[in-house]
Amino acid sequence: TYTDIILQIDKGTIVPKITCISTDKNIFESKALAKAFFVGNPNPFSEQIVKLFGAHATTIVNYAAQQKFVGEMGTTLTLPLEHDGKIITVIVLGLGSDKSNEGIPVENYRRAIGSLVRLAENLKLDTIALQLPFTLVPSVTHAY
Repeated sequence: TYTDIILQIDKGTIVPKITCISTDKNIFESKALAKAFFVGNPNPFSEQIVKLFGAHATTIVNYAAQQKFVGEMGTTLTLPLEHDGKIITVIVLGLGSDKSNEGIPVENYRRAIGSLVRLAENLKLDTIALQLPFTLVPSVTHAY
């Protein structure tokens, strides 16, 4: 099963209001026109993450290699793709590495979410399907 959330961003306020809706659908099954993924470093495209990309896996991984994206903290990879006859935006958020063997720090997630919200504002996105990391990134503990 999947554990994803849908972020709905209300831009009618000074500070964007974000509503989170949990779903068990595959991220590409959601109606959101933007799909976001957390990845770690040094192996941002683990087998589990690539499996989520489905038919888009080759395109996303090849584009990441072309852009030299390796999942470092604070980096993002954004690309448009055609999916089911619609143009969607795929956003890959780098979390950095697990230097302490205790999981990726919560601060890295906080910063990645902040980057995602700013990116959503710039791209004028109002709904983003976000893959939750603890189910797919091996170095993240459930305690986080």
